[in-house]
Amino acid sequence: MFKPSHRNSGGHHAPPKIRAFFDEPTNTVSYLVWDPATKDGAVIDPVLDWDHKSGTADTAFADRMVKAAGEEGVAIRWVLETHAHADHLTAAC
Repeated sequence: MFKPSHRNSGGHHAPPKIRAFFDEPTNTVSYLVWDPATKDGAVIDPVLDWDHKSGTADTAFADRMVKAAGEEGVAIRWVLETHAHADHLTAAC
């Protein structure tokens, strides 16, 4: 379970950090979410780039999310799918 570990000066947990990534071809928003104190994070609904004309797949979109996590010092601990996606293939593998 994701539990923020850092308390601010008022004794409350700091909210998670959230960064959205938009995949225009599928009109999908994926998210990188992390605890700012522990830097433990999750990727939510990652998109696998699929070219139906050539039948090839690419991980460029997911790679952008992994790169952003690295830039923030985030360790991706979980990859989450919120529902079955009819609009795109998942990059959760």
